[in-house]
Amino acid sequence: MYCIKCGSENNSDALFCQKCGCEIKQNQNQAEKTQGVTEQQILVTSQLKTEKQITELQERKRRKKIVVAMTILLVVVLAIGGLGIAGFVGMGPLAFFFTLEEIGLFPAKDDDIGTWGYIDAQGDWVIEPQFAGAGLFSEGLAQVSDSKTELSGYIDIKGNWVIDPQFTLSSPFSEGLAQVLDYQTGMIGYIDKEGNWAIEPQFSDSGMEYGEWSRYHDLNLGAFSEGLAVMYDSTSGYFGYIDTNGSWAIRPQFQNAMPFSEGLALVKDPVTNNFGYINTYGRWAIEPQSQYIPTENF
Repeated sequence: MYCIKCGSENNSDALFCQKCGCEIKQNQNQAEKTQGVTEQQILVTSQLKTEKQITELQERKRRKKIVVAMTILLVVVLAIGGLGIAGFVGMGPLAFFFTLEEIGLFPAKDDDIGTWGYIDAQGDWVIEPQFAGAGLFSEGLAQVSDSKTELSGYIDIKGNWVIDPQFTLSSPFSEGLAQVLDYQTGMIGYIDKEGNWAIEPQFSDSGMEYGEWSRYHDLNLGAFSEGLAVMYDSTSGYFGYIDTNGSWAIRPQFQNAMPFSEGLALVKDPVTNNFGYINTYGRWAIEPQSQYIPTENF
C-alpha cells in the first residue's frame, strides 16, 4: 500500500506510513472520496453535454417547423395580396397554390449558409439547402435558382436537375406547361416537362408596369388553366388570353385579367373600369358592373 502523501510503499496492514508517519487509512478514504467526486463530475458533465445537444436539436427542429408555417402563410399572403390588386375567379390563384400534389415539401432557407432547400412537415431536410432560390412543387417539378449562375431551372422531388438552369425567370408547371423568361432573348415563352419549347419565346414584358409584373409572376397568372393563359401585350398595354399554340384566343383588351375557373374569368373593362366575367370565347357572361372585386366562387 502506498502513502498518497509521500509515495512510500508500506505493508498492506500498516496503519501509519513508516517514512512520514501520516495515517494511511485516512489518506485512502480521502483518495476514494476524491475519486468518487471526480467520477460524479464527469458523469454530470457528460449528461449536461447530452442534454445540451438534445436541446439544440429540438430547437433546430422547432425553427424548421416555424419556417414551414411561415412558408404556408407566405403563400396565403401572396395570394390574398394579389386579390387586392386584380381580383380573382372563385379561388383563383389560391386554388392553384393549394392543389399542389407535393404539398409535403416546402422550400426553406438555411440562414447559416444562405441557400435554399426543401423540408418536410416535421422540419427535416429532404433536399439539402443548395439553391439560390426555390419555389413550390407543382406537377412533380419545382423551379429553383442555381447558386452559381442564379439562373432558373427545375428539379424533381429527389433534388435532381430535370431541366438545367437556363432561364432568367420561371413559374410552376400547370397543365404540363411552364412560363419562363428566356435568358438569351429576354422574351416570354412556355416549355414542356422535358425543357423543350412548347411556345417559342415571343411575348415581351417591356410595357408592363412593375406592379403588374410583380402581380403577374408572384401569383403565376401566366399559368394555363382550362387551355388558356393570361398574357400581357406590351404593344397595346392590355391583357388577353393565349392558347397552347401561343396564338391569341382572346385578343388583348382588358386592363386586368385572371385565369379561367369553371369556364369563367374575371377581367377589368378599361372603358368602364368595372369588373365582369367573360367566357372562354371572350364574350361577356356577366357584364362589367362593379368597381369592387367580386368574391363569389364559380
